[in-house]
Amino acid sequence: MLNQKAWIVTVCLLALVSLTGCWDRIEIEERGFVMALAIDLAPEKAKQGQKQKIQATYQIAIPAKLRTSGQSASVGGGGEEKAFLNITTSGDVLFKTARIASTRSSRSPYFEHTQVVLIGEELAREGYLDDIADVILRDNELRRKVTVITVQGKARDVLNSFSPQEKLMSEYIESLSENSRYVARMPKDLSVGLLSQRLNGRTSFAMQRIFMVNNQIHLSGSAVYNGSNEKLVGWLNGEETEGLLLLTGQYRGGVLVSDLPSGERVAVEVKQAATKLTVTMQNGMPSFRYQIEVTGEIGESWSTRNTLDETMVHQVERSTEKEVKRLTGETIKTLQTELKTDAIGLGATLARKHPDVWRKIKENWDNGQNMFSQVDVQVNAKATVTTPGSILMIEKKK
Repeated sequence: MLNQKAWIVTVCLLALVSLTGCWDRIEIEERGFVMALAIDLAPEKAKQGQKQKIQATYQIAIPAKLRTSGQSASVGGGGEEKAFLNITTSGDVLFKTARIASTRSSRSPYFEHTQVVLIGEELAREGYLDDIADVILRDNELRRKVTVITVQGKARDVLNSFSPQEKLMSEYIESLSENSRYVARMPKDLSVGLLSQRLNGRTSFAMQRIFMVNNQIHLSGSAVYNGSNEKLVGWLNGEETEGLLLLTGQYRGGVLVSDLPSGERVAVEVKQAATKLTVTMQNGMPSFRYQIEVTGEIGESWSTRNTLDETMVHQVERSTEKEVKRLTGETIKTLQTELKTDAIGLGATLARKHPDVWRKIKENWDNGQNMFSQVDVQVNAKATVTTPGSILMIEKKK
């Protein structure tokens, strides 16, 4: 009998333990969902001998104003009410700014649903990117897959603008970022996890760039970082980024527009692109050769000639090859002469193919003596048109 009572008491105690699992539960209505984070240098100047403070803008969703379809709700800047609250705070470190933000909202900041982190230009040029990545990776709420984008200007200005299409700026920016798969004028979106790998490897790289024109967001081009000091060194425009993607084998969904010998314009929609890079040693210096092959179809032609004509197709292929060489040539020129930064991975190829040579010059590759800016880089291109386009012929007036 005593054993039976002891057994019952034991079962009851175990049941009580299991019922205490929600003692630290926070109701969803009490959470402040931070959908986007913008990080800048604080506007106030630092005192002598001190580092300049960090300014962070937290975009917190307002659930009551995120109504489902079928209900009346303002979207972006088209209505009177916003579906988000921006809280801007400053502090010596990013972690402190988050704590201060919790004193300015009835809901404590919660980062598990954060979609994008924006890095301001000044902050990036000062070399704070590694510190920011470290903070994000240490936070057990922020996901490693959150997208990181550099802003040309103030990052907070982007979050203070409005989208006519989405209720949250974070959703709008993330959608634009994901469009890299369709538009060959911005690099693939970069997660904080991949960013950390680039920084730890001390390799130069490019990431997506946002800039503002007339209070409208534009996501095009690239922000270029030098791996030796982890600082932003400058920008590549849309065309130069197109060349970057061709050189790095990441070209997807692009349209190459060129002029035929007659001066008529034609556009080839690229369906496939392949890049091969070889390196040889000449007089003690590495020399690089690219072979880029693109395959596509004629998407648009302003020519009066029949696109089914074999001679016409050959001319389209030759003009497309010239365009590939022009785009990549502009990119190489900007990286070597202006930015002096190897964002196309020539050093990585040299390290794999000639490790002994790389060990001797790696400290002076794209810093110090900057061997990268002195090496010879050549590009060969081959274009193949598989589908000439519509067979519908309309007589055009001359």
